[in-house]
Amino acid sequence: MPPTSSNSIGSPHDLPWLPFETLCDIVDSTFRSSIRKVQQPTDGAFDPTLVVTYSSLTNTPVKETVKQMQQTSSIKTMQNAIGAFHQKVLGAVNGWSDSGPQGGGFDIISDGKVPAAGNRRVLMEVKMRWNTIKASDQHYTHQRLAEAVKHFKGQKNAVAYLAQIIPAKQRAYDEPWVVSGRTPLEYVRAADGKTTYHLVTGHPNALEELLRVLPHAFNEVLDAQNLPHLDFSSEIDIAMLDERLNLSLPQSSALHTK
Repeated sequence: MPPTSSNSIGSPHDLPWLPFETLCDIVDSTFRSSIRKVQQPTDGAFDPTLVVTYSSLTNTPVKETVKQMQQTSSIKTMQNAIGAFHQKVLGAVNGWSDSGPQGGGFDIISDGKVPAAGNRRVLMEVKMRWNTIKASDQHYTHQRLAEAVKHFKGQKNAVAYLAQIIPAKQRAYDEPWVVSGRTPLEYVRAADGKTTYHLVTGHPNALEELLRVLPHAFNEVLDAQNLPHLDFSSEIDIAMLDERLNLSLPQSSALHTK
């Protein structure tokens, strides 16, 4: 059962485009496996050769090496969940719908036409990073998005996006997605995360707004389960989080240049 936020009505953590209670529900459902894996780590069948190699090269006791491998396994589980998290958040914005894990040709879709997308409906595939899709799969994904646009009566009525939440470089972009072996199409585009969140929410700094309130959502979810957690009240922690944002995201959305 999802946690019920005590601050759900008029919460100081409400975003202009997403209630805090909705964010908490998304965090709870998306990271449930991650929470369980962190709180109840298992030994796992770690490669003994890797254990020996890591322990030898880093001068780390075997017990500590196994612990670090457990942590690495937990981080991998979290990384796998993050793409789904962004899909659920973007799909929960008013005027948008989440297609779910079996969405077919795309992850989320606008309920109506979006002025910032040429007054067309937007179909979107959401990925955590720029390199999440293997090169061998890009051709198929590009084709799938192009076919989805045709299903919605063509490029005059719809446009498809590949959302790359963390871009390869600190560059904002909203441009045709270039895939080897495929002709670039105006209506199959790629966008960085900052631009994606701006497009979906209408707020230029929506991604930063989300990431700054996300620690409070984890606090709420873990509190409801009586689990230990960091409360992110330290000025050092906040400064480090802000530094990560500044190093990972473009300074402005690509929509500002349109």
